[in-house]
Amino acid sequence: MPEHTDTDVVTELDYLTEISPGRGSRTPARSWLRSEAPTVDLSGTWSLRTYPDPRACPTDPDTAVAAAVDTVPVPSHWVLSTDGHGAPIYTNVAYPFPIDPPHVPDDNPTADHVRVFDLPRSWPQGRTLLRFDGVESCYRIWLNGNEIGVGTGSRLVQEFDVTAALTPGRNTLLVRVHQWSAGSYLEDQDQWWLPGIFRDVTLLSRPEGCLNDLWLQCDYDAVRRTGTVTAQIDADESAWPITVDIPALRLHHVWASPQDVAPITMLVRPWSAEDPMLYDAHVTAQGEKVTVRVGFRTVAIVDGMFTVNGAPIRFRGVNRHEISPTWGRVDDPEQTRRELVAMKRHHINAIRTSHYPPHPRVLELCDELGMWVVDECDLETHGFHECGWEGNPSDEPAWQDVLLDRMIRTVERDKNHPCVVMWSLGNEAGMGRNLAQMAQWTRERDPGRPIHYERDFSCEYVDVYGRMYPTLRETEQVGRGAWPLVYGRAEEAARIFSRPCVLTEYAHAMGTGPGGLADYEALFDRYPRLHGGFVWEWRDHGLLTHRDGRAFYGYGGDFGEQLHDGNFVIDGLCHSDGRPSPALTDYAHVISPVRLTPRRGEDGSVDVLVENRFDLSTTAAVEFPWRVEHDGVVVADGRLDVPLLSARRRVVVPVDLASLPAGKPRVATLTVTATTTADTPWARAGHLLGHGQVVLAENPQPRPAPTRWQPRRQGRTLVWRTPGHELCWDASTGRLTGMDGLALDGPEVCLWRAPTDNDRLAGEQPGLPGDPTGAHPQTPSLPTPADLWAQEQLALVSSRLVDIRVGEDTMHVSSVVAAPSRRHRLQVTTTYQWCADQLVCRVEALPDPGWKGSWARAGMRWRLPPHARWVEWLGLGPYERYPDSGNDALVGRYVMDLATFNPPMARPQECGSRAEVRTATITWDERALTVVTTAINGVHPSLSVHEHPAAEIAQAGHPVDLPESRATWMYVDAAQHPLGSRSCGPGPAPESVLTPQPFTVDIALRVRL
Repeated sequence: MPEHTDTDVVTELDYLTEISPGRGSRTPARSWLRSEAPTVDLSGTWSLRTYPDPRACPTDPDTAVAAAVDTVPVPSHWVLSTDGHGAPIYTNVAYPFPIDPPHVPDDNPTADHVRVFDLPRSWPQGRTLLRFDGVESCYRIWLNGNEIGVGTGSRLVQEFDVTAALTPGRNTLLVRVHQWSAGSYLEDQDQWWLPGIFRDVTLLSRPEGCLNDLWLQCDYDAVRRTGTVTAQIDADESAWPITVDIPALRLHHVWASPQDVAPITMLVRPWSAEDPMLYDAHVTAQGEKVTVRVGFRTVAIVDGMFTVNGAPIRFRGVNRHEISPTWGRVDDPEQTRRELVAMKRHHINAIRTSHYPPHPRVLELCDELGMWVVDECDLETHGFHECGWEGNPSDEPAWQDVLLDRMIRTVERDKNHPCVVMWSLGNEAGMGRNLAQMAQWTRERDPGRPIHYERDFSCEYVDVYGRMYPTLRETEQVGRGAWPLVYGRAEEAARIFSRPCVLTEYAHAMGTGPGGLADYEALFDRYPRLHGGFVWEWRDHGLLTHRDGRAFYGYGGDFGEQLHDGNFVIDGLCHSDGRPSPALTDYAHVISPVRLTPRRGEDGSVDVLVENRFDLSTTAAVEFPWRVEHDGVVVADGRLDVPLLSARRRVVVPVDLASLPAGKPRVATLTVTATTTADTPWARAGHLLGHGQVVLAENPQPRPAPTRWQPRRQGRTLVWRTPGHELCWDASTGRLTGMDGLALDGPEVCLWRAPTDNDRLAGEQPGLPGDPTGAHPQTPSLPTPADLWAQEQLALVSSRLVDIRVGEDTMHVSSVVAAPSRRHRLQVTTTYQWCADQLVCRVEALPDPGWKGSWARAGMRWRLPPHARWVEWLGLGPYERYPDSGNDALVGRYVMDLATFNPPMARPQECGSRAEVRTATITWDERALTVVTTAINGVHPSLSVHEHPAAEIAQAGHPVDLPESRATWMYVDAAQHPLGSRSCGPGPAPESVLTPQPFTVDIALRVRL
């Protein structure tokens, strides 16, 4: 290594703290295009050498190349793809380095990546560009020992002219990647910090006569049903004449010179997220042919409404990060397609690309499958919140050029995609003059797409009023255009109410939940200027890791981070492995494009309200099967005769059920579905578009008269035997301990649950400036539900036996339930009766007036033998249901193995409760326990079955932390506390909170060997 002084090293590293878009032979931002010009894909195995900081790196590129003796795949993140070369870091808001802009720590992990490649002999004359689609966070490039330049902007394309450094035959490329740089201050995006070359690296030939850039703007006139192609072409003189061909439209046009380029209008079929009609447009210059898949559509804000092709649209969306449990942000085309297909199957029609432009292939798929896309700039400075936004780059003049450059690169790369209907300036970057400059440039460059930025609360420079985690109250105020509590000036309110409103983020899908989806959807339905929103978020970010040979999905703190935000990165509608969570099916039902509401009249007549909730499509390709079930068994079926419905239209259709078979089932239901009649690119014919159900009849099964008995005391046990049956109670507690050879223990009154993430976390819910009422408080200062339950010691309640009274056919157990260090109590009466071959157990709980706050649940708990295999039930399902979630649940008969019954949680917590359970059977290898419930005030209880008690679940950080199961735990609840979304948004509506109240649970138990 050549000798050098410390001063030389400092000079070499100055680019790490430069507030600039990069330097060297960077080329202007342009579209990401499919060209027939030659390319060399440089992905594959590269040589690698990592260093603890850049001062340890060789200054001579040849020495650096020789030192790279390890290997790494590219694209990848070296901290995930190699052993012993660093680790991922997760933070949400806080920077994992001091806030000292633009400086970064001396301890700055750095990796030299080396790729040796051969230039094809047929490589054409002309320029050659080297394109990087994504590198985190700053990188320096040498080709054949010649320094090429420096790149910044981790999620943005950057191209470098390497013509002068490229040689025929063998070439050596050295890319030095640093984890931290000045650009890191702009990339604090609630995700893993993962350095590396994580997107494609490509060598591009730019032959003589090529297209430097191309933009085909394709508008649609809904009145004339015509499309207009307006081309913007950047090409040298040698490229002309240029031809455009759209074979499907029989368009062939030649432009002899730039002056000849003019709009072309023709009859077309428009593009939309519901009908993503694309045409292949071939643009041929003298040295290059480019193919662009175009879609004709026009976005406009009309009378405060967001419209596409003349019709208002609803965003039924998700926020989407790019994440894989094994490869981080490396794009896997197969996974990406699976994700978007899953979104379409669950009726999701919109994506916000949080918080950066995605891999270009993602937008190609959105064009193809049909998605409205809010394309977000690679910008977030959330960490400056920690210091009161002092020095925030969004408002510092020194940062103007780099912020503007990031917006330019976002727009220029993605401008050809019809799916992109809105540009977003970034996320949680405060406010400031630089954001205004970004908006101004974008509006001038592309007036055909509105501009979004959620932090612009007063709409100074955006076209859409974006809100993040508003309460239902605020959402309703904005929807009806009332003078909101949060604004103090009339001009601000006027701007806000002249713009469409989109909930940028709402319903935080962390852990079990979110709750309240249907409440927000009801407001979207009621107020047209509320154009829906984007649930946070699509997928958990767990990284696959192992402990003692057992696999689990790691989150913040699992990789040795000193500063981290725990499992806040586990907040998706899908689990880390891509499996849908119950929240996704809940969301799918809430946003279903066809809503069906069966209704039963007082005279016994039945009809169905059918609502077409598509924004642009009719129901021509939809059919409406129905079925009647008795206790989950189909006894009749048919199809509704529904007239053709235009978009956003409804009709009431009668159902003739006169010829139903006789019988008195426990529960009779009518279920109506809407299904597709033809295959689509994302689902086969018969795919569910919506469903609804009504209970036609409920026939409680009469219990036999109780049998006379005389339980006798044997030591500390009360025993009663009859031929074929034996019952045992603990005489000191009154709890049942055995039944027909099945060991059990219960019931115990239970008021607590293993807190969900929404129970135990208080997300950032800032009130807006000028709110004199305190209607939007800083809720992190308020105790969480889990805090309140802990204060009241609900997890530690214990029971004191008062007495046991045995009558001729009834045994009454009176007890008092209370928490440590608390005076308030529950008076509990448990009544047992033997009715034919089943034991009836009725628990009645009466709280005294001292109880305050809320309860997690109101029910009873049973300890059963371990290793239960199956759960079968008649009730709501197939997935979990809580008071404010599980809207998709239908009454039916279901069976699941216990491993599937509870969704896999990266952080164990309360989950898996089934509501309105009429009967349930828990099966072991050689025996089964059947539970038959009685409705109290018309409501059946809910049922949960777990391999661990709530206390063990609450203490475990990961599934691998749970001890070996020693029992099966059954919870039967009269009520549960709602879920809400408080891990980052509002908690449950106050009126829905489970407050202390009398409750009754009535069940009958039967054992089968």
